[in-house]
Amino acid sequence: MSEEEKFHGKRKAFYIDAHNSIVFIKEGQSHKEYFDEIGHPEFMESSVRGYLLGNHMMLYKGENFEIPLSLTIEEILQYVYSIKIPIKWVGLGCNIGKVGEEWSPKIKLEL
Repeated sequence: MSEEEKFHGKRKAFYIDAHNSIVFIKEGQSHKEYFDEIGHPEFMESSVRGYLLGNHMMLYKGENFEIPLSLTIEEILQYVYSIKIPIKWVGLGCNIGKVGEEWSPKIKLEL
C-alpha cells in the first residue's frame, strides 16, 4: 500500500454538493477516484472538497487545493456542527507538500 493510500485510509473524505450538504465518499477512496466513478470528473475543479482527520476539518477547492472563497464563515460553522463530532480547528486550502502526508492549511480557523 502506498503512502497516499495509507493517508486516504486514515481520513474521512467528503465534498459539498449542490444543496450545500456534506456528502461522504467511500472509505479509503480519493476524491478523484470517487468523482470518476460517479461520472463527474469535473467536480475535482468545481466542488469544495475536504476531509475529517483527528480533531480537525480541511476544506479546499480545485486541483491546486485552493482556499474555498465561496464559503462564508456561517456555512463553515454549519458544516462543522452538522457532523456532530468535536472539531477544534478548520483548515482552508492546503500548502501542497509530500504525497501521503497531511498538508498544512493555508488558513487555520481555531474553534
